Amino acid sequence: MFKKILSRATLFYLSAVVVGIVVSRATLIPLVDYLAVSSAEGEIHSGPWVTGLKKGSADQNFIQKAVIAKIGIGNLTKEESLVWNTFKDSSGEQLHSKYDYEVRFTGPMPVETSGFWSLTLYNKEYFLAENPIDRFSIGSKDLIRTNSDDSFTIIVSSKKPEDVTNWLPSPKNDFFALNIRNYIPKAVMLNDPKSFVMPEIRKIDSVLASAQLETAK
Repeated sequence: MFKKILSRATLFYLSAVVVGIVVSRATLIPLVDYLAVSSAEGEIHSGPWVTGLKKGSADQNFIQKAVIAKIGIGNLTKEESLVWNTFKDSSGEQLHSKYDYEVRFTGPMPVETSGFWSLTLYNKEYFLAENPIDRFSIGSKDLIRTNSDDSFTIIVSSKKPEDVTNWLPSPKNDFFALNIRNYIPKAVMLNDPKSFVMPEIRKIDSVLASAQLETAK
């Protein structure tokens, strides 16, 4: 009799665990995804880019802790890595690979000589997106074609260009996110990140339209 009651109790608890996993998969994980995109509590903005100085510390808010728990295994402090994220372009529209984009840097990101920076593209689940050249990021450790004033433009597109030097591939017909990591950032960014002008992200058709308008003038 006791064994029968115990087996029923075990079955009940196992069923509850399974239901809990299914429900959390269907509701909690999408909620974390939504909060990752929409939450800006205590965050610092520069154009479409968002960062925070509490990441990797005990003061980090619970939303960001939940996001990090879903997509990664931990977070570095701001002194080790200052990370900027965006799901949108400079016009406020969500990034999507049906468009081609220019990410315009006025110069290299401000990191110490012992550090480095990188621009990484993630799919809508915030994982690396498959692409034909297996390039998932581009940065200071890569060969980048720059202008005479050290400015440069990274092309983000699902279509492979003739010159792939400054190309960061995006996934086929899907939303995506961009992330700039600054490992061992300089004081100019670390002390007052909101004053730092981050790269502009513009649709290439919008860039061409603006150029044509300037020519017409």
